[in-house]
Amino acid sequence: MSDKTFDAIRLVAELILPISALISGLTEVWGFAYGVEIAATLVLLDTFAGVFVEVLRKIYKKKQMEITE
Repeated sequence: MSDKTFDAIRLVAELILPISALISGLTEVWGFAYGVEIAATLVLLDTFAGVFVEVLRKIYKKKQMEITE
């Protein structure tokens, strides 16, 4: 996986989804429909993306160690 792809996935996991969760939480405060469902979905997606990023990071570090040896 290229560095650019990894950085894009990391950006989604660390920035975009948490901001979306904030917005979804505000929908509940303001009484828009399905606020809880939207927030729960975004939290689940963010959790999965965070795990995915960590797995990719470990794979990358392992490959870097193999290159330097």
